[in-house]
Amino acid sequence: MSAVPAQADVYGDNLVELAEQVRDFALDSFGRARREARNPTRQAVFVKQALALSKGYASLVAAMDRHRKALREED
Repeated sequence: MSAVPAQADVYGDNLVELAEQVRDFALDSFGRARREARNPTRQAVFVKQALALSKGYASLVAAMDRHRKALREED
C-alpha cells in the first residue's frame, strides 16, 4: 500500500468522485424518463429517481463547500 502525502485531501477527492457519479446517474435517470414517455407509470418512477439523485447531488455539493471552507479556515 502506498503512503498518502500529508497534504492529500482524500476526503475531498472522495466527495468529488461521489458527486460526479451521482450527477451522472441523475442525468441518466432523466434521460431514461424521457425515453419512457409512452409509459407514464415507468416515466414517473424514473423522474422520481432522478429527482432523489439530484437532491443527493445538491447535498454532496454543499458538503464539498463546507469541507473546502473548513480547510481554508485551518490554514
